[in-house]
Amino acid sequence: MTSGGIRTSVKAYINEQRLASLAVNHENNQGINTHLAPLAEATMAAASSNSYGLCDGNMPCLPILSSAAKSCEANQLPPAADTISVNGQPLTPEELRLLQSCPNPPKKLKPGNYWYDKICGLWGKEGQKPSEIISPHLCVGGGMKENASNGSTQVFINGREITKVELWVLQLVGVDCAGNPHFWVTEDGTYQEEGMNCIKGSIWRMAGTKLVCAVLSLPVPSRSSNPIIPEIIEQRSERTLQKILLVGCKGSGASTIFKQVFDKQRYSKRVVNESLLLN
Repeated sequence: MTSGGIRTSVKAYINEQRLASLAVNHENNQGINTHLAPLAEATMAAASSNSYGLCDGNMPCLPILSSAAKSCEANQLPPAADTISVNGQPLTPEELRLLQSCPNPPKKLKPGNYWYDKICGLWGKEGQKPSEIISPHLCVGGGMKENASNGSTQVFINGREITKVELWVLQLVGVDCAGNPHFWVTEDGTYQEEGMNCIKGSIWRMAGTKLVCAVLSLPVPSRSSNPIIPEIIEQRSERTLQKILLVGCKGSGASTIFKQVFDKQRYSKRVVNESLLLN
């Protein structure tokens, strides 16, 4: 067969593939055609140089077409339940449906091994730090293990030894981690030590938590996972702004007082509160 006949056959074959792709996946045909268009040009150039062999004497071999179709995102099938493991246990089809239909599901879920804190909603790849916060209290997978995120800090949250970057966040926002404590943390960030019936505070309500998490590439609750948290943070910011505006009036040394309060805030929250009361 001449190169002209090969080009004609290739054109016909690619047109058939386009029609078949549109019939099977008409909603995502733009992604499929994107792969086929450059493929046609490359195939024509190869046919002109007689670099393609013939499979059956009539049609040139097109191994690239198969790989292009497989790599097209529009043609990707959803992951099978048994290819996803949560806390060391493969998911059942029912668990996968529950996970994907919850109010705040994992983003871009792919086959692999994951850990999941069912109490506070932290989610991450096995052996790594948390990557996002999903809906808590989902009955999927097994129980979370101590070494789920491969932590080495001797500080635990809900039975998991946290990573160093998580420990840095707790220390920077003012959580006392001396003595290698074991914390219980709920979905709203409320935390207390194991065996103690005293809530110490809320991690997500502490000033600077979102900023520190952003710098260290750690997740924070979204509105869909916990809509109360953003409102609390906004209200607290407004209250703080009002206090700063009431420090003093023009000409009374207000800027000096504000500077002193701001400097003291870096070292002691107690000192800041006392200074504001005096003013």
